[in-house]
Amino acid sequence: MIATKRNRSISLSDDDPTIWISISDLMAGLLIIFILTLTYFILSYTEKTDYISKNQSLKEKVLKDIKEQMESKGFNVKLDEEQWVLRLDLPLFTSCGVKLKNEGKRTIKALGQVMYGEFIKNEYKNSIETVFIEGHTDAVKIKKSGKCKYKSNWELSAQRAINTWRGMKSHEPRLNQLKNLNKEKLFSVSGYGKTRPLNKNWSQRALNRRIDVRIAMNPPSIESKPEFISEIKRALSNNTLKSKDKKSNTPIELLKELELMNKL
Repeated sequence: MIATKRNRSISLSDDDPTIWISISDLMAGLLIIFILTLTYFILSYTEKTDYISKNQSLKEKVLKDIKEQMESKGFNVKLDEEQWVLRLDLPLFTSCGVKLKNEGKRTIKALGQVMYGEFIKNEYKNSIETVFIEGHTDAVKIKKSGKCKYKSNWELSAQRAINTWRGMKSHEPRLNQLKNLNKEKLFSVSGYGKTRPLNKNWSQRALNRRIDVRIAMNPPSIESKPEFISEIKRALSNNTLKSKDKKSNTPIELLKELELMNKL
């Protein structure tokens, strides 16, 4: 007698409980991934906003400290608390001039020494990205046939910023050694020409020939990792949602996959 083999197909009824166990495990795992992903982005956002807020507080503090020290030495400086810019409170240059006046030279000398003393403090370490020395001019147009050798107020303002920086580091050479978190030189210069006047009154135009000091803080790093990940791992290791089906991913395994996808 020859036994014949017949193809057998196995069909699972909708009432088969194993189907629903697998689907419920899958949905639970997907829900955990969604919650963890959402939590990650929320806490990451909160962490970065806290970082920015802390850096803003540091910037305000260092500018206020510089102002107080300059005033204690007898130099008048202004602090624009809307823009958070330190402003030297006197006309530093003659019209179309790039050489600092005598009072300006003394002010720059003191400013360089004060700034160096502040920037080397531990509380500001790796927080400051750049210190801009900004040059500004009045609105007097530069005539091509005039005595001014600069073609535009833009070039004139840039040269004023450069000369101010040179004056500062000549009195305090250690300023040139300061670097930011990326090992780049801390100080830089910029020129704005006549575009940012302090006073639009023509008789007070000398006030616009000035130098401002602006501090830019480091942005939050995109590589920073929230510290809550380890806490989530510990919490999940004790959870009661682990799958009874050994072939299904447990929440811990799903978390590991999530970490891999986000390179946490």
